[in-house]
Amino acid sequence: MRRRKQAMMTTLLRLLIPVMRRFDEQYPAAAQAHYRLSDCLLSVLAMFVFKQPNWFRFEPRWRNRPAFLRSLQHWFQLEEIPSDAHYLVAVDGTGGVSSTTIHCDSCLHKHHRQTVVAETGEELPLVRRRLVVA
Repeated sequence: MRRRKQAMMTTLLRLLIPVMRRFDEQYPAAAQAHYRLSDCLLSVLAMFVFKQPNWFRFEPRWRNRPAFLRSLQHWFQLEEIPSDAHYLVAVDGTGGVSSTTIHCDSCLHKHHRQTVVAETGEELPLVRRRLVVA
């Protein structure tokens, strides 16, 4: 059974890796990007293949074991495995949760604009139209 799983994984990777590499051509990396998109996607795939629940558990496994790192780079054809060390991502979560009943003095209040400013500077009422598909 083990040989069959390994053969299936090898076949899957042979098909999947060229598809992932095409993402690098379609979505070129920004100047400040350190990792290629395909390396990020394939690293996440490797994390799931090795049944790690999250990146925090997976990273020490390959970082502290050079043999495992070489194996990852060989099987998934990774040039560089992304690291999350000291990288911060700003995420705006203000629209994720809202409540009309639970609030405090520090809560964010969202006010919807009811008018639109025209090119002439005149304020016109905002008309919302619904698209009806027959």
